Amino acid sequence: MTDLLLNSCQTLNEKGIEISQEFPAGTLLMGIVGAKIGSTAILGFDSYCPDSVVGFYPLSRVNVFFLRYLFIAALQVLESTATQSAQPNLNIERIASIPAVFPEIEEQAKIVQHLDRVDRLLSRVNAKIDESVNLLQERRIALISAAVTGKIDVRNWQPAGGERLITPPVLPLT
Repeated sequence: MTDLLLNSCQTLNEKGIEISQEFPAGTLLMGIVGAKIGSTAILGFDSYCPDSVVGFYPLSRVNVFFLRYLFIAALQVLESTATQSAQPNLNIERIASIPAVFPEIEEQAKIVQHLDRVDRLLSRVNAKIDESVNLLQERRIALISAAVTGKIDVRNWQPAGGERLITPPVLPLT
């Protein structure tokens, strides 16, 4: 989770730079408008950002990666405090109003290491789940195809060992 944002896919001309905010490497960025509200990234290089992004450059007693996890944990609260108009948006005051506890910097580093390990584990589990779902979908398609084309005969099929079939609920057509 502590991956740094290492490159940008856009460049700015002089006018773009004039209306953008410059942030140094190590800044925690947060989207505050629209679909990207509450999304975070840590800059691995100096960059300019539009006003739909705010930057946090924490004090020396705050680990920037810990702060990112804190914001991720507070995302539901942040979203619920967002102004709801054509596009939801946050501002610094709303973000700053979220209560937070900051343990000693060494403890923050340990918490970040632990959360990084958990995040990597969950990413591997999610990848395995996605892989399994894809495989099951492929096998389902192959089984249906084989049954429809007569390659297998399912007319007298019975579940093994007295198993019960789970019937999906029938949804009304609307």
